[in-house]
Amino acid sequence: MSKKLGQNQTRRNIIKSAAGLAVTAGFTSAGVSAKQEKTGIVNAGIKNEFVSLMKSGERKKAFDLLDAHDVEYSVTTQSPPSDGVSTQDYFDKSDSSASFFTGVWNENKNEYAIGLSWDLKNTKGDVDGPAPVDVGILGYEQDVFGYKDDSIIYSGTLKDPNTSNSVSGVTDLKSEPNAANIDAPNNASVVTFNDKRNQGDVDGDGVSEWYPVGTGYAQMVLIKQDTRTVGNVSGLYKHTWSYGNIADWNILQNVAVPVIGTGISVSLPVGADSWTIPGNRQRDDTL
Repeated sequence: MSKKLGQNQTRRNIIKSAAGLAVTAGFTSAGVSAKQEKTGIVNAGIKNEFVSLMKSGERKKAFDLLDAHDVEYSVTTQSPPSDGVSTQDYFDKSDSSASFFTGVWNENKNEYAIGLSWDLKNTKGDVDGPAPVDVGILGYEQDVFGYKDDSIIYSGTLKDPNTSNSVSGVTDLKSEPNAANIDAPNNASVVTFNDKRNQGDVDGDGVSEWYPVGTGYAQMVLIKQDTRTVGNVSGLYKHTWSYGNIADWNILQNVAVPVIGTGISVSLPVGADSWTIPGNRQRDDTL
């Protein structure tokens, strides 16, 4: 999906076009109204509140907050495909979803936020295990955008909705743009999510806890360096599992984010299966 900036187009008009991203393959789109003057998250004074809601898994409340303050944004949500993958996936396909978010961060500085959130649910027992860890990727077109240093934020929690048991800190940062690691993509942030639903006896009562729900979030800020055109941004979440819980991988060696555009892809290790959302044709947006 590519659009060129015309003489009568502004940064706000471009992201309004992005908010109209085609609704296909199970996506739902929530965004902006052209009737109102829009602003950025920082400009609206709601940065901390929005980030807190997203990190705690309160996705709907976070986007309701953006709507209430007339923030320019677009979000697409998708559940995994129902075919072409084992029915024994570690988290149920029909009950899990991920959202890719783009929005104006600070309109005075040409800054945009892109984010990826995921909600995983396991309502059944199966013979497969959670290994290897899941991966989330946020990428961008380097010819148009630059990464705002140290802007990456991330969170992850496993919990049992029927009790107060939960464990946090299960999302880890593998790399951010321009990292020194030779295997890391220069134009993407990569996070992992440890979706092991059984984390042992966390509360010390002698019983190993069960965590059928997993939520996580990753976000970074981009600076638009070439305001004469639009550029691609992208988000992808890959949920993985393996029979016998034995698969493992070097994630950065298996991630590809082409320098021109995004086109994120992730190669699986031997013995692992996966589903990926958004789908191939829906994971890109333009800003």
